[in-house]
Amino acid sequence: MRIYNLNINYLTNYQQKNIQKNYSTDTVSFTSQNFLKQSSEKISEQVINAINIKNRLGFGSQGTVYKIPDTDYCIKILKKTNSINFGTWNFNISEQDKINHIVAKAKNKATIMKYIEGVPLQWENSDKILELPNESYIKLFTQLTEARNLGMNFDLAPSNIIYNPKTNSLTAIDFYQDDNPFSIITSVYKALIKKSFSESDKLNNRKFGGKLINIIIDELTKEKEPRFLILRNDIGKLLETISRTQEYNIPKQILYLENSLNKLLLIKEHEHYCQEVLPSKILGEIKYSKCIINQILNK
Repeated sequence: MRIYNLNINYLTNYQQKNIQKNYSTDTVSFTSQNFLKQSSEKISEQVINAINIKNRLGFGSQGTVYKIPDTDYCIKILKKTNSINFGTWNFNISEQDKINHIVAKAKNKATIMKYIEGVPLQWENSDKILELPNESYIKLFTQLTEARNLGMNFDLAPSNIIYNPKTNSLTAIDFYQDDNPFSIITSVYKALIKKSFSESDKLNNRKFGGKLINIIIDELTKEKEPRFLILRNDIGKLLETISRTQEYNIPKQILYLENSLNKLLLIKEHEHYCQEVLPSKILGEIKYSKCIINQILNK
């Protein structure tokens, strides 16, 4: 389910000019700590009280999501059922459900999920997201890798990546079962970029591309195994998508960059190595590749 207007209060404020964003500190009430330990009847009673417009976080093609007050959870009510006959709540959650932040399921398919605090990516300033440390992106790539390994696909949309300014975290929401695996890094890049292709947008799109490619290089040149899945076809799609956002103004050196990354990936697949023992030719290509990124993508 694609969720729109994930944070209604934030979006309303966002549209007002000259209003200051207010991110309150985290508080976990006694109710929140013990919410899931209650009986099914008590949980359902609290859920029913939450289903009103002031608690609505977002809606999509499949249903509507509401924040459950005084807890760290939200409830998704499916359109097909649209019923409050929850019955006994089931806490036997699959790994696929956990990827979607689900903690409990009802007989009528309603689900209680962890509330992911933050702002949908589409409503945050691109410069601020560019400044995030690499670890913020790596944790997101790791989450998406886990989902892909479980046979889940990602509903690609900027509204489905949540940015938390207090923790500098990026968290994906809204996965679905699918036999067609998605391209992890390219999917994130597509969610990050702007589509209007103004000069400032093209510049930021290049910078996002350069940032993600540098992360790939760093992961492939470490002694340890990459923390997220890196595939040849994902690298190719990423570079192709970067070129499209620039209206095909990317020089041919980008092909050298792709070949260099694929060589690194090939070595990583067959050898356990660290940067000190890489062949000198590959080290030279890495250095030149970073020059390409700095001169073409980050300028």
